[in-house]
Amino acid sequence: MEDKQDEKFIQGFNEGFLIAASLPELAKQLSNTEMNDDRGLGLKEGIAQYERDRGIEKQRKSPLTKDSSEPSKEKDIDHER
Repeated sequence: MEDKQDEKFIQGFNEGFLIAASLPELAKQLSNTEMNDDRGLGLKEGIAQYERDRGIEKQRKSPLTKDSSEPSKEKDIDHER
């Protein structure tokens, strides 16, 4: 029984991810729809995962974003003259 539930969730997740990638307006509508079955929950999770991945990708591409955990590339060098 649980394998069927997992299969339906995974199927919904994959469909949600693909819908979010190719049809963002439909994905937005679906994510606001109440779904309580395994496939519906998977669909919503797939859409949410795509959005998280997209946010991470935007951060990587943004030249204005600076990660404070990275060491500074600026070097303080005193040159004696």
